Amino acid sequence: MWKKLLILFLLISQSKAYILLKNIRYSINPEKERYVLDFSFKLKKKYISVSKNKNKICIYTKNVKASYRFPKVIYFHNSKIVKKLKLFKKINPKVCFYIKTSNYILDYFIYKNKLVLDFYKKDIERLKTKQRQKFAESLRKQHKFIVVLDPGHGGFDSGAVWPVKSKRPYLKEKDIVLKLAKLVKKHLEKHPNVKVILTRKKDVYVSLYERSKIATDYGADIFVSLHVDSLPKSSKVSGVTIYISSPRYKKYSQKMVRVFSRESVPVKAVFENLAPSITYSFSDDLAYYLKKHIKKVYKRKVTIKRHPKNIVVIRTPGRPSVLIEAGFITNKYDRNFYINKRKMNKLAKAIADGIYAYLKAHYNKKTCQTKKFVYHVKKGDTLWEISRKFKVSINKIKKWNNLKSYTLYQGQKLFIYKRICN
Repeated sequence: MWKKLLILFLLISQSKAYILLKNIRYSINPEKERYVLDFSFKLKKKYISVSKNKNKICIYTKNVKASYRFPKVIYFHNSKIVKKLKLFKKINPKVCFYIKTSNYILDYFIYKNKLVLDFYKKDIERLKTKQRQKFAESLRKQHKFIVVLDPGHGGFDSGAVWPVKSKRPYLKEKDIVLKLAKLVKKHLEKHPNVKVILTRKKDVYVSLYERSKIATDYGADIFVSLHVDSLPKSSKVSGVTIYISSPRYKKYSQKMVRVFSRESVPVKAVFENLAPSITYSFSDDLAYYLKKHIKKVYKRKVTIKRHPKNIVVIRTPGRPSVLIEAGFITNKYDRNFYINKRKMNKLAKAIADGIYAYLKAHYNKKTCQTKKFVYHVKKGDTLWEISRKFKVSINKIKKWNNLKSYTLYQGQKLFIYKRICN
């Protein structure tokens, strides 16, 4: 009897343990369509491959078994891009999306036990790009620097949490970095020649591709991604790490240039703003200025490292790009910076000062601001003479002072607004 039980045990132990493909969720709106495949365990890249052709996109799986509840066919009547989904086989299943139109862009990624596919309409993407470029052009005319700040994670992706593995953590990386980014923006925009763009302003998930594209569309002078580190096995470890990309990933940056250039980015912008070498030449300098200013308020270790992985956001082509791990959520000293408003504000100001110090050192742009003058009308003054003196139009003087006629009287106060650039 015991021999039979042993054989049975050996057979069970040698049987393959499959990851279960549980179900599909989706949301469809005019700007983006998202399809999420839920699995029973955390996915590895080697288990998933995506094949794309003209009429369909197929997902091939390894070591996966489809649940009996997973539908064999789904028709998406509300979708403008996807016609239907079809499941082939139960063991190592193939899942195919049948496409209605070629007018789309696909972005997909693995997050824990989910495979997420985002479909964007090309015309909407082009419109977004044009709007961003038009806004950036108006900022350039005002002699403004454009800084893109990227608060990491967001939405379903909480990032690091404290307490670790808690069902209801009171600290989440996505919330900390969003708050930090907003404070950095506030301090940076005190300089009249700086405009800050956030990749997200609220608790939503933005794909890595989209974050990088935002910086590209705006032709940003600097791209800074904000994160928080975690090391549950050693709560004593603390420190701020500023990551820059390794030159060995330069070929991937060049690939991104080709991708963005296909998506209606003007050829001039590709050559002038997206040179991959800039990312690596100047990121080191930006990291140095950030380290110098952060050390003034953060009394623990501040280091600059080349990131060992191929991270999209720090190889954004054409601009210095860094990723800041602003301390460890698992360390008490670092957590005080996230909880204490005064300390968080100090850290944000240090990051803002580091960015601005880099901009001042590397660019020779004018600082412009609008000044208000009060002019007291003298005997014999005319609007034409006053407009000539201040080099502004008569119509503007009339508008600023709500004048309905050209008549002036002695001692009358006139407000003049003039843009002064240093």
